[in-house]
Amino acid sequence: MVLAPGRTSSRWSSRTRRRLGAAGVLTAGAVLPLGLVTDGGLLWLVLIGGGIALLVTELRRAGRRR
Repeated sequence: MVLAPGRTSSRWSSRTRRRLGAAGVLTAGAVLPLGLVTDGGLLWLVLIGGGIALLVTELRRAGRRR
């Protein structure tokens, strides 16, 4: 792949990279209690977060169709 001078190959926009960087900085100091991991609480958080992400995606998709 040949790029124009000054161009970089990136599949993420600069806005997305800033958001990912901010999320990494904010979660770097997060400490989870051991009970949350061993009792399956972390799994529930991941499942609920995934469900919310799917819901938001579908709502955006439905909004574009109108």
